[in-house]
Amino acid sequence: MSLRLGAFQVGEEIGRGGMARVYAGLHERLGTEVAIKIMAGPARESTEVRSRRFAKEIEAVARLQHPGVVMIYDHGIIDAETAALHPKLQRGIPWFAMEYCSGGNLATHQFENWVDLRNALVTLLDALAYTHAFGVLHRDLKPANVLISDADDVRHGIKLADFGLALGEEDEVTAVHSSLGTPHYMAPEQVLGHWRDFDASTDLYAFGCMVWRLVTGRPPFAHGDAVLTQILTSQLRDTPPRFFPLFAVPDTLEGWLRRLLQKAPLQRFRSAADAMAALPDEDAPMAPFDDLQESVNITAFENTVVLPDDATVVVEQTFNDPGFMTWDEDALSQDGVVRRNDQSLVTTTTDIDKLIPARSAPIPTSWRRRTSRASEERLLGAGLALFGLRPTPLVGRHDEQEYLWQTLSEVHRSGRLKAVLLQGEAGCGKSRLSEWLCRQAGWAGAARPLVVTHSDSQAPGQGLSGMIDYHLRCHGLDSKELSKRLAKLCEAWGVEGDFEPRALARIVRPNQEEGTLRFNNPQERYAVIRRLLRRITADRPLILVIDDIQWGSDALFFVEELLKLGEDLPVLILLTARTRALRERPFIESRLQRLAEGSYLETLELDPLTENDTRELITELIGLSHDLVQQVAMRSEGNPLFAVQLLSDWVARGVLEASDRGFKLAEGEMGRVPDDVHQLWLQRLIELEKGTGQGSTRAMELAAILGRDVAYTEWIELCLAYECPRPERLTDHLFKAGLALPTESGWSFCHALFQESLERQAKEAGRWQHYHQTAAQVLEKHLDPDAPNRARRLGTHLLEAQAYSDAITYLWKAAKFHLGVSELIAFEEILDLVDTALNQLHLPEDHPWRWDQAKHRFQLAQKRYQFDDIMGEIERLIAWAEQLQDDGRIADISVHAATVIGDSGDFDASHQLLAKARERSQTNTEIQARIAAREARLYRSRGDLCRAEQAAVDAIRLGMATDNLGWVAGNQQTLADIRLAQGRLQEALDLLEQAIELADSQGDVSAKAMMINSRGEVFRADGRLEESLKAYEDARNLGLQLENTFWVATTSCNVGLVLLAMERIDAAAPYLEEADRMFRRGGKLLFALVSQAGLLACSALEEDSETVLTNFEEIQASIQQRGVVEMDLAMCLQLTGRIMARREFYGVAAIILTAALQQWDRLGLAEHRDRCRRDLESAGVTVER
Repeated sequence: MSLRLGAFQVGEEIGRGGMARVYAGLHERLGTEVAIKIMAGPARESTEVRSRRFAKEIEAVARLQHPGVVMIYDHGIIDAETAALHPKLQRGIPWFAMEYCSGGNLATHQFENWVDLRNALVTLLDALAYTHAFGVLHRDLKPANVLISDADDVRHGIKLADFGLALGEEDEVTAVHSSLGTPHYMAPEQVLGHWRDFDASTDLYAFGCMVWRLVTGRPPFAHGDAVLTQILTSQLRDTPPRFFPLFAVPDTLEGWLRRLLQKAPLQRFRSAADAMAALPDEDAPMAPFDDLQESVNITAFENTVVLPDDATVVVEQTFNDPGFMTWDEDALSQDGVVRRNDQSLVTTTTDIDKLIPARSAPIPTSWRRRTSRASEERLLGAGLALFGLRPTPLVGRHDEQEYLWQTLSEVHRSGRLKAVLLQGEAGCGKSRLSEWLCRQAGWAGAARPLVVTHSDSQAPGQGLSGMIDYHLRCHGLDSKELSKRLAKLCEAWGVEGDFEPRALARIVRPNQEEGTLRFNNPQERYAVIRRLLRRITADRPLILVIDDIQWGSDALFFVEELLKLGEDLPVLILLTARTRALRERPFIESRLQRLAEGSYLETLELDPLTENDTRELITELIGLSHDLVQQVAMRSEGNPLFAVQLLSDWVARGVLEASDRGFKLAEGEMGRVPDDVHQLWLQRLIELEKGTGQGSTRAMELAAILGRDVAYTEWIELCLAYECPRPERLTDHLFKAGLALPTESGWSFCHALFQESLERQAKEAGRWQHYHQTAAQVLEKHLDPDAPNRARRLGTHLLEAQAYSDAITYLWKAAKFHLGVSELIAFEEILDLVDTALNQLHLPEDHPWRWDQAKHRFQLAQKRYQFDDIMGEIERLIAWAEQLQDDGRIADISVHAATVIGDSGDFDASHQLLAKARERSQTNTEIQARIAAREARLYRSRGDLCRAEQAAVDAIRLGMATDNLGWVAGNQQTLADIRLAQGRLQEALDLLEQAIELADSQGDVSAKAMMINSRGEVFRADGRLEESLKAYEDARNLGLQLENTFWVATTSCNVGLVLLAMERIDAAAPYLEEADRMFRRGGKLLFALVSQAGLLACSALEEDSETVLTNFEEIQASIQQRGVVEMDLAMCLQLTGRIMARREFYGVAAIILTAALQQWDRLGLAEHRDRCRRDLESAGVTVER
């Protein structure tokens, strides 16, 4: 009995491999020849494992529509009836039908000239570039997996096939099963199973091995009687052998191949487009060729290769010898086969001179390329099962596509930032348009994409941290593994020291303390991200997509800083925003408007599609009959999301059937179209429950409260707590129906509107509040105490559950965390949530909780240096606290007030406030420590060193009592500054050493930099100028790492001043110029006086006396106007006068030295004053003593 699968008749077996059998097939209606692949596989693997891998191949090929990739027509599962009729087939085994390629494969094809081979390579590289742009890695490129279609086939040409080992963007593999592949074609990282390092260059290495085989007749590491371990070891350690082609090839082809075969991924071509751009031309000069060479090589190949060069193996299972139970570095290094730190893994071939440069491909002038679809692609009555797997086509956006491509081209040419906002209603195609640009640019090798996602629930994995976590492939790593991976990446980038890996670890895992460092403000964190972007853009531009910016305030602030810094960075920033949601976030909307008004941001409004465009979209999606296309187009009203989901619903419910004019609605199906997309989602949910059983709706509503991205373990626990059936089967149905997408930790809703529809349904049914109460209980029990956003998530769920008092407790805990790390945007957002809760509690205006909230707002203004707001609020908060008769609150706000007032110069008022705080906080050690620290600084400013010393000692003691090591380090620095002023220099150095060690242990790089700078001050005061110079340079380097311009300016100035003191004036000038430029740009004009005085000393060596005097008079006018007294000013002026005296400009020297003497007099430093007097007398000026 003949076998029928879907629309196809199955014929004879025409091939088999380790994972499937391939049969000839025929489309029953059209008579089109096809190939039908039915899953087989090693008996040692379970059906589930094989089915999962087979499904991955179907998913990979279905999303790829390119002339150089084999085309899939349909897929399905062997049903019970078919299995009963054909005993060799098992029920549940998957199959798919693909285009038939009658020309065989490259394993049996021999090219005879360079032109034919080059044409084939161009097709394959373009197909590979396209595949990678869609996030698919092949992982098993070899001649047997490249098929040839003859002229009589559906699509003539050469094609990539057999994606059975393909990895998608969201996939990860276990360490023990990751070494799958064909040994002769496996890249070193694939051999070792380092799946986190797999990228386009992994496939390009295999491509290089394949081309070597096509040109020479043998793979590059085909040892004569080699066992498998020798082949794999050669992939890891050996350079390719001498190059003997079978026919004449360009003289640069060998260098091109050796570039592909570099052991280190970063030393290969970075994209298939790069490799194609570097491929020698048809008319390239040919290398010398001897016809005798061809027969020698063919004979050698046939007589020596024992292991088939195209056998796909699971490497783990091949090592049965002692010591080789699994293929990993530990096992092999113990037996001497692979050494972990062997330099062959990271060094290039010895034939360096033969390598061609690995340059990035030029950007095409137009995004329009030859079509990647064929008219014969869709066979009548086939392909419904592929709906949802194929990408949604982009139609009706040609103007927007052209604009975005030209903007990207401008970024490419100028090397400068551009930002575009894509704005429109939900479902209009904003994300699809940005996705198109990323894929089109990736295909051309024109740019790399990075995507930042957001949702209103701030789920894990979103935001800037989630973007970096995903890009660096750090998900799932514990703290030690994370540190190891980041250190390895930084080493590969050529970044020295431990700052960068620790900083990246802090960004990726904000709550992780071990091995990370502390950011004192968002700018320090943004600086690390900017450096990462610079590395990513070292060879080509970046497209930075920031989805749903209305929920991404942190990302928006980062974008603002990028744009306003005006740095030369080739990045196209694409923001997307839902118009209605943006209106609900006026703070974000107003900032976007300001960026647009300042010409930093261009806005593209996406209107609904026209009816013609909608019809084109529907026709591209599925072969509906004309009447049905017209019906869907009219009802969609230009919203592509509505059209896609309506078709998805029909496909999922099985109400479409084949006809001679295309798919039509089945007999008896009315095809009722819902009124809006929300009803459509809910209709699809009803159909989902029919297939999965009762409880699916509740399970989906519970998923919706967890956010756009759903962590699977959290969802399971929540369902169990709510007594819903475990949803294991539900996820498979969600994926098949196109309602969800897999993620590393679970899944995500296919669209935010689906989640919102579930929320609306739960609210209308009265389940919403109870859901959130249950979620809070479950997450409180199961969330790791150090999980990012734990307190915020719990507080938000409790807020929705209307448990307002409990919500406030958690939200304030979250606010305290964000304030502590100076994440002020998140801090303010949480305060807004607390305001909502306070208002819902209807608390009186003078309630203590409202005071606490007002104090948090005060702290926000204080952190943002909004002094007008601060000064007006201080008295109100103090009076309010006294009215509440709460000593703790009085003391707390009094210390805050003392800090603000003291910084403004009113020392007496500050002391009075501190006295009040001490009186009201006798038993509060933390507040007592804050009081002592503030008093130390006040007394130091007043020159009362004795009292300052005692206060600093008390602050250190109290800080130790509260186990606040960061606090202790800061007060040790204060005490060291006091010791310096007392002339107790060694004690100051000892204190600073302790403080630096503590700051380092706390990961506080900013504090460490200040302390090292203070150490430089002590060395300088002691006359140890070389040590002082070294300390200032170390502090400056830390400032550069933090990209803190003020700190870099300060330390650069100090370096310049020490060099002046050493009279290395030429060396000092560049540092002082840098400092002066930064001080002026930042508006730090008082600090700029010192850098200008230093530059005055530098100019005194060469400038004429009149110019020096003019410059001095400008500086002196500023000094007198502001009443500035500063040791460094005195030193620079004295040095300038001394140089002018040496040049015998005694009059000018006397004027400048007199000004220096005035500074020393006011500083009361007798020794320096006496030296300056002697310099004046040397210039011929008599000075009264």
